[in-house]
Amino acid sequence: MSYFTSNLMSIVDEQLIFDTDCKSIWSKYNNFDSLKPKEVETIIGLINRFKLEDADRQVYNGYFVNYTVPQMSKEFDLLKVGERYVVDLELKFARPAGDKLKKQQMENLHYLMAAFDDRESHVITYILDEDKFFYNESEVEASAVIKILGFKGRNVLIDDYFNPKKFLVSPYNNPDKFLANQYLLTSQQNTILYDLISKFDSKRGEVALVSGDAGTGKTLVALTLMKMYMNAKKKVVFVFGGNLNAGQRMLVTEGYNIISVSTFVNRYGSMQDLPVDDVLFIFEESQRYRKNVTDIIDGLIERNLNMVLFYDPKQQLSKYEINDDTVGWIKNLSDFERTLSQKIRNNTDVAGFVKHFFDNSKRWHVTSSEAVTFEVVDSVEEGKEAARELIDEGVKFIDLTPARLGRYLPTDNMKLGVEDTSHSVLGQEFDHVAVMIDNSFKYSTDNKLTTQGYPSDTPYNPLKMLYQNMTRARFKLTVIVANNKELFAKIFYNTEVTR
Repeated sequence: MSYFTSNLMSIVDEQLIFDTDCKSIWSKYNNFDSLKPKEVETIIGLINRFKLEDADRQVYNGYFVNYTVPQMSKEFDLLKVGERYVVDLELKFARPAGDKLKKQQMENLHYLMAAFDDRESHVITYILDEDKFFYNESEVEASAVIKILGFKGRNVLIDDYFNPKKFLVSPYNNPDKFLANQYLLTSQQNTILYDLISKFDSKRGEVALVSGDAGTGKTLVALTLMKMYMNAKKKVVFVFGGNLNAGQRMLVTEGYNIISVSTFVNRYGSMQDLPVDDVLFIFEESQRYRKNVTDIIDGLIERNLNMVLFYDPKQQLSKYEINDDTVGWIKNLSDFERTLSQKIRNNTDVAGFVKHFFDNSKRWHVTSSEAVTFEVVDSVEEGKEAARELIDEGVKFIDLTPARLGRYLPTDNMKLGVEDTSHSVLGQEFDHVAVMIDNSFKYSTDNKLTTQGYPSDTPYNPLKMLYQNMTRARFKLTVIVANNKELFAKIFYNTEVTR
C-alpha cells in the first residue's frame, strides 16, 4: 500500500463539502477511509485547539494518516516526517485506563528511533474529552506541541524507513539484543503473551499450547515469557527439542535455565527430582518429541505442574515423530491453544516462493527478483563450488542432515560438510540462506515436489528437511540447482511477476 502526506484541514473538508464520488476517491488517496468516526471527531477537536492557539499553517500539513508498519500490525495515527524531526501524534477520544498511555508512548518512541536513527523523534498524545496533550508521559501545553510540529512534513517513501528488519530479533542469533530488550513484539504476539500470563497466574496444573508456522515468532514469545517470569523471581525451566545452539548457550551463561531435551530426559525421567515449588515448564519445538519425552510430560501434568508447549506441525523432520503422532498428542493436552499467524520474519517474496516450490499449483507472485535467486549448474561438484563462494560472501549454507550409522542416501552427494544442518538450525533464522537441490528431487504429476531414488524407511524426510532449511531465510534465499534443469524449468510454472 502507498501512503501520501495530507493536510489535517483536508479531513474536515472531506467530511463536509465533497460529493459522494469525490469523497470516495479523496478518502482512498489520503487513507482517510481508514478513520473511524471517533478519530475524525478527535481530529476536528485537535484542529479547533490549533486554531485557538493561532497555529501556523505548517502545523496542519504533512501527515501520514493511520500508517501501518509492514508485517508488524503497528499503526500510527498521525505521523509527520521532516528533514531533522519525526513526530507521532496519537489521537484518543478519552484517556486510556491504567498505564496504557505510557506504554504506547514508550513503544512508539522505540519504533521511531529505530526507523529514523538520523532524526530527533517525538511522541505526543491528544485526548479529546480533556482537550489536553501529553508528551514524555506528562501533560504539556498546546503551545509547546505547536512548536514541535512547526517543521515542514516531507512526503517520503515511508515503508523504506519502517523495514521490519529494524524491529525484529532472533533471540538465538542475536542474544545480545534480546538481553538488552532491543526488540518489539507485534500486537498478536503481545496478546498471546499476556493470555499465557493470565492463564498461569496463581494457578497449578495449567497446560497451554501455542502453534505457528516458521517466521511467526514462537521463540521470541517463549523466551519473552521466560524473561518476564525471571524478572518476577519465578522459577521456569525451558526445554528445547534438540541440542543447544550457541545463542542458547550464551543465554544460559546469563542465568536462563535452558536445557536440551536429552538433558530433560536424564534429569526428570525417573520422576524422582521434580520441583516441589511453583514452576513453569516451557517446551519449544515440542512437535519433535519422541514417546520417551511425552511420557515424562504426561507425568508432570499428573503432578499439577504448569507448562506451555510451542510447536509447528509442519516442522517434523523424522518419520518417528510422524509415526508417534506427536502433534496429535500435543493437541489432546489442552483446549487452551493460541495460534501465531502473522509471518513477520520472512520476506513475502521468499515465503511465497517456498509455498510455490513445494506445491507448484500455488501461484507465486514475484515483486522482487532480488529476494529469491538461483544458480543453475551442471553437476553437484559445481554446486558445491557455488555454495563455497556464497559462504565466503557471508551467506548461510545449510546442509540436509546426512544419514547415520554408515547408511547412504541419494542427497548425501550434496553434503558440503558445513556445521549447519537441518537439525542444528532449529529455531534459528538468517538474513540470507542458500540451499542445494539435485536430481533427487522432481515434480509429480499433480505438481507437488517429491523425491526419487529414496528408500521408504529413510529416518529423516528430505522434503521436510529442505522446507526447514528454506524457511530459515529472513530476507533472501538462494537456490542452487545442480544437474536438474528439468525441475528448474518447472519452478516458474504458475508464476506472475509484478514490479
